[in-house]
Order: sequence, then C-alpha cells, then structure tokens
Amino acid sequence: MMLDLYIRRDAWYHRLDPRTKFGLTVLFAAAAALIGHPLWMFALLALLHILPLSSRVPPARLLSAWRPLWPITVIILVLGSFTWGAGDAAVWWRWGQVSVGPASVLQAVTMALRVDALAFAFSLLLWTTEQGELVAGLTRLGLPHAASLTLAMSMQFVPTFGRIFSEIMEAQESRGLVIPRNPLRAARAYLPVLIPLIITALRTVDHLAMALAARGYGAAGRRTSRRQLRMRWMDGLALAGGAALLMAVLLSRGL
Repeated sequence: MMLDLYIRRDAWYHRLDPRTKFGLTVLFAAAAALIGHPLWMFALLALLHILPLSSRVPPARLLSAWRPLWPITVIILVLGSFTWGAGDAAVWWRWGQVSVGPASVLQAVTMALRVDALAFAFSLLLWTTEQGELVAGLTRLGLPHAASLTLAMSMQFVPTFGRIFSEIMEAQESRGLVIPRNPLRAARAYLPVLIPLIITALRTVDHLAMALAARGYGAAGRRTSRRQLRMRWMDGLALAGGAALLMAVLLSRGL
C-alpha cells in the first residue's frame, strides 16, 4: 500500500522550503477557522484549488480528494441548517422547536466549506512535499525527529485509509452489500467493510515497523541528514502572502 501522496513535479510550490509549506498550511488553517462568511470561505477554497493546479497537480487528484469529502459536506449542510429553539427572526420552515432560516443555512454552508478548506490545505502540503523533506523541515523547526516522523506519517495515513475505505466499500457493494436506512442495521451492515479495514491497518502498521527496523531506526548515535534546507526569496514572498491573507481575515472580523 502506498502511503506517500507526494506528486513529483518540478513546479514552483514543490520548490518551496518544506518549512514554508508547513507554515502556509498553518496560515490557511487559521484563516479557515476565523472566516465567518460563506463567500470568503468559498474564495479560500478556490485558492486552495488554484495553488495545486498551478503547481501541476493533476485535476484527477483534486477530484479524488472530493470523493470522501462530498458526503461529509452534504451531511453538514443538511444537519447544520436546522436550529433548535427560537431560531432566526426570518424562518423558512418550522416544526415545533426545530426551524430552518437563512442565518442557519449560511452558517451551515460556512461550516461545510471550512471542513473542505481544511482538508485541501493539508492535502496541498502532502501533494507537494516529499515525506522525507517534511520530516526534515519539522525537525529543523525544533520538533524531535520521532515526533516529526510520527506527524508526517499520520498526515499520510488519514487520506490513505479514507481511500482504502472507499475501495473496500465499492468492492462490497459489487458483491451485493446494501446499507439500510435504519441506523442500528446500518452499523451492523458496515461490519464487512470495517473488518477488512482494521486488518489492513494492522498489517500496514506491522510492515511499517519492520521497514523502520530494517533501516536501523532508533539506533544509538547522532542522527545526520543529507537534506540541506535553505530558505530563498520565493519562501519569504509566499509566507508574506499567507500572512497578508490571515491579516485581511483578522481585519475583516475587527480583531
């Protein structure tokens, strides 16, 4: 199973220092957490699509990233549109204490786009940064090497196992698996999907541990690296642009 989501390209975003790309990811995540209007959130999400496309990431990779995201987006839109209690002054629909109004719908849209923006912010980092470079960058930022390696691999595991879940789900559906609407029956129906997923996860962890042991990871002695990281003017320009974006968000919120 391939854990590395890196797409090898000689493009401008790929050539940035891994510390710069990690800093931009943090700035994008902070902006997504602070933006409170759906139009601004949509603009941030559009930017997070333009950046990988300008760095020659295949459009098919962006489409594959949307595959596990769109059900989550729809669920947030539907459930987030309902309010309990007094609700909005202008209400489109009401049933007892439950209501749907323009304010709750806008809030649900913003929340759904926020989740999508966070997913693409971290996906952009993984698509354009080799795992070894990411570990080296985090280490240079002051993290211990073990913590840097754990963080880098954990960011790889989440989308990887999401893709494996989709593949197992499609395989079981081709064998006649049907997920009922009843929540209790649906939980039981997911067992043929969850059991292979857990087995695959345990097997992957075991193979990864053997691979690290075979390469002498954890051996005593001073750790060295052949990767020489160097900040250039493009890194400063990119970080300035990310900081300007976050500053614009803060000013728009009056902070």
